[in-house]
Amino acid sequence: MGQNVLAEAKRVAYCVGMDPKDYSAARSVFPDAEMVDFQTYDKTYAAVADGECDVAVVPFEKSFTGEVGHVLDLMYEGDLKVCHAFGFDNGMETVRYAVLSKEDVYPEEGNLWFLMMFTVEDETGSLAKAINIISSYGFNMRILRSRPMKDLPWHYYFYCEAQGDDTTENGQQMLTVMKASCPSVKVLGRYAE
Repeated sequence: MGQNVLAEAKRVAYCVGMDPKDYSAARSVFPDAEMVDFQTYDKTYAAVADGECDVAVVPFEKSFTGEVGHVLDLMYEGDLKVCHAFGFDNGMETVRYAVLSKEDVYPEEGNLWFLMMFTVEDETGSLAKAINIISSYGFNMRILRSRPMKDLPWHYYFYCEAQGDDTTENGQQMLTVMKASCPSVKVLGRYAE
């Protein structure tokens, strides 16, 4: 698949086992693709990681109940990239979905956002330092959430969405400074609104 993952996707994984309305969300972005349903988020994610499907459509945030923690954990632990994000009204609340792919996508136009996960040292001011690095390079964070790390009790990773283009020279400098200050930094992908 090339630069336009959304146009080229033929097989789309979604999770029917958690919320049957995920089918409608996936179909709204991929009206002509073959929809392949899975019972769990793990299997939906693995379908793309293993090459069975081209992309996966998974919910990662709900307007009333907040983040979909298990999906964020899969994104933290895995290698798939977010190539598109969109909101979908399922009748009771608005759900934000991510389209996951093996490939990095670089939107060429629109209001750009990037998604990043990072960890900080367990010491006074380390989270504030990371937040200050992001803002000092001119990136506006819309969301910052913490999630517990499975293998390290009382340790957390942080998920953030920031407005701007992380691929610019300014963005690359910000990431270099973040990587020097944080034990781990991972850009999940980018999308345009």
